[in-house]
Amino acid sequence: MTKKQYLELIPLSIFLLAGLSALFKVPYSGLIAVVFGGVTATLYCPLSLWLYASAGVSLINRILIDVAYSLAIVALLFCFLHWANWQFECIMSYGALLVAVVICAANYSKPAYKPFLWRCVFFAVLITLVYTYRKF
Repeated sequence: MTKKQYLELIPLSIFLLAGLSALFKVPYSGLIAVVFGGVTATLYCPLSLWLYASAGVSLINRILIDVAYSLAIVALLFCFLHWANWQFECIMSYGALLVAVVICAANYSKPAYKPFLWRCVFFAVLITLVYTYRKF
């Protein structure tokens, strides 16, 4: 793995662990989830121009896909911490991920889009799992 991939993987892993801990009411895990969720959402949205610069994906597609990732992180943060309007955030995130999946599926023949598609699927599955846990 490259340094850029570690820069993405480490805050995301800590955020997911802290978020799962927050679901089960572990003390101070909410604070850790907020900090690392913010770092990860910031990493995906504005810093994605640097993070995925060598991916070979057009600029507008990178921006749209990474905004979808950032919205997915924010939706997960709302779900993990039981904040108001968490259902609206999940629906908005699903819409953004749908746009990202359509972009990736339209360009699936190019190998640069495949990791983006798998990340979209990962975030959609994760949001679905947390949403169904919260709802039922």
